[in-house]
Amino acid sequence: MNRSVNQIALTVLVLAALFLGACDKERVRKPPPPRPPKPPAKVAVPVPEKQSPAAEARREIRELVRDGQFEAALLRIRGVADKGALGKDYGVLYENSLIGLLEYGDEYMEDHDYPRAGSAYRVVLDNYPSDEYTRKRLMRSAQELRQSIDICAGVLMEEGLREYRRGMLEKAIATWNTVISFDPANEEALKARDTAITQLENLKKME
Repeated sequence: MNRSVNQIALTVLVLAALFLGACDKERVRKPPPPRPPKPPAKVAVPVPEKQSPAAEARREIRELVRDGQFEAALLRIRGVADKGALGKDYGVLYENSLIGLLEYGDEYMEDHDYPRAGSAYRVVLDNYPSDEYTRKRLMRSAQELRQSIDICAGVLMEEGLREYRRGMLEKAIATWNTVISFDPANEEALKARDTAITQLENLKKME
């Protein structure tokens, strides 16, 4: 009898141990926590190709011409053209800059803005084309440009003389300096300015 009881008790203990082991395994086999989402893959941004110096120069000059900065465009063209870097685009940019600046000069002349008109005509004359095609497009001869400069200089010379006669020496000097800025070989303006400067210096010494 005791032996049967012991066997039953042993059987119960074995079953209990098996049950507890199974429970432990269920606890161990819990699903792992979800993995964090992967960050989005980086999209490669294409690096713009670096332009050649010639292409960069053409772009800059086109922008100057587009914005109406014709004098600056001509200066840039001359600098690059000396290196032979503009190629076939040189003629178009050069031509458009001259025509645009000449139109500015004519507009200034109509508005009686002789300092600006004279400066515009001077730049066009200094950059006057050597090829016949561009000359025809410009529709203004070098002699006609010279005459326009003389008109501007003549008006300003008279203005300076009026200021000089009124004793406004500093204004007269400034006016004649304007003439010299676009007509540097104007002997009349050079002489009048130097005379006024000498008189102004003498007056200051007497004060």
